[in-house]
Amino acid sequence: MGGRVLRGPKVASRLYTWDPDRGALRLDGPVYTDDGEPVTVYNGWDLEPSVQLNLMQERKGRLTDVLHTLSGKLFVSQRAAEVMLANRPKGVTVHRLNLRHRDGMLLCEYFWLNVHTLVELLDRERSAFREWEVGRGISHIDRLHLREENIPDEDLFLFRETSEIVFSSRLVSAVTSARLTGIKFEPIDEEYRFP
Repeated sequence: MGGRVLRGPKVASRLYTWDPDRGALRLDGPVYTDDGEPVTVYNGWDLEPSVQLNLMQERKGRLTDVLHTLSGKLFVSQRAAEVMLANRPKGVTVHRLNLRHRDGMLLCEYFWLNVHTLVELLDRERSAFREWEVGRGISHIDRLHLREENIPDEDLFLFRETSEIVFSSRLVSAVTSARLTGIKFEPIDEEYRFP
């Protein structure tokens, strides 16, 4: 799992949606509720913190502090949750996430850090981007100019236009110092491209 870092007066990082560590566990199956119903989880979902979610380990792989998901969700170990929540970021709900073997046996407990805070970072007048033809939203960003006045003093938030999780420089330093596994960061600067 990886992340982005903003350059400028405030710095932050976004999570990669790919995993450079081929030996790490990759999760691309559905998430289930305790009654076995599959659910689509998305950042900002208004879900009671007491709701537990389950993931099935479909493949073999080494467990890391931050699990790789194709959807870019922040599924983290207890240790990673402690580091990422140390400064009590606003707009983050924590949900227990049970990683289970195919037979249903509990392998280990993780947590989903459900990030709610949406921040409009794209300067639409100065950036080069394309929107989806059907529906709303950004399909590509070829040149990014940030609305730096909108960057909050928060450790975790969502880049509204791309739905990517963004980390503050403070949190990037904490994650790096703690040597959390399964996560890398990428700057959000003039070299930024989406997807």
